[in-house]
Formats: sequence, structure tokens, C-alpha cells
Amino acid sequence: MLDFPTQIYISLKTIFRNKKYIYLFIFLIIAAFVAYILIPVYTIPGNDLSFWLSIMPWWGYPIIFTFAVALGLLLTMKVYEFRHSHSVLSKAEDAGGVIAVIIAGLYTTAACGACISSLFAIVGASGALFLNQNRDIFIVLSVIITIIAIYFTAKKINSKCNVCTTQNR
Repeated sequence: MLDFPTQIYISLKTIFRNKKYIYLFIFLIIAAFVAYILIPVYTIPGNDLSFWLSIMPWWGYPIIFTFAVALGLLLTMKVYEFRHSHSVLSKAEDAGGVIAVIIAGLYTTAACGACISSLFAIVGASGALFLNQNRDIFIVLSVIITIIAIYFTAKKINSKCNVCTTQNR
């Protein structure tokens, strides 16, 4: 596990040499944070921003911000990986990874009670209630999956993955 910080550091140095990826990262953090707030506001009939903000617990904001940063980092890494892939198969795998990251990012709305209601449309009432009852487990699983995805994406960017490589420019 000592390899984890090194892989992340090297890949971030590689990615953020180009300022457009820094701007993309900042944009994705803001977009993810806004989406985490606005999705439940607009998907629930009769809900508005002031009501949502009033029922959101204080500890929900750092969780949402942390997930927004993780999602922004992972999406930035995936975009870099996609742009530096040269085979069609590799690009298709990277596109699938980006879609999976976006779905996983939306799935992390199970982190707060105010957000869980937006999942009713996706998984139904019993699924949303199940997610709400087991929220802590799903938060931990989401964090673990995100960390693993960041690690393996960093390894791929650093060309240290035995299965796949991305050519750096």
C-alpha cells in the first residue's frame, strides 16, 4: 500500500503539467458539488433549494465536497487516460470507465438523507429505503471503490499496470 501515494503523486504531476487539466479538475469539482445539491432539489416534486438546505445536516456538506473532489479527480484522470489512448479498444474501455465513474458518483448520493429521496426514481421506494438504512456501509464502500479506481487509473497513467498502459505525451 506504500505504492499508493507514490502512484497518485506521479500521475497527478503528469496530468497537471498541462493547465487545461487543472481547469477541468476545478470545473468538475464545482459541477459535481452543484449536481449533488441540485439533483435532489429538482427530482423531488415540491422540493426547493431552501427546503433542501434546511434539512441537510451539517456533516453532509463535507461528505458531498469530498465525493465531489474524488469524482472530479477520477473523471480528470479518466479524461487524460482517454485522450492518451491510441487504440479503439482502449478508448472503448476508457469510455466505459468514465460512464461507470459517473454512475458511481451519482450513487454516492446515498451519503445523506436529503439526497436519498432522489434515488426513488432510479431504484424505487424499497431500494431507496434499503440504501437509507444501510447508508454507512454504502458510504464506506463508495469511498473504497473510489480509492481503488483512483489507484488503478494512476497506475495506468504511469504505465505501471501490467494489463494496460497509457502512453504519456
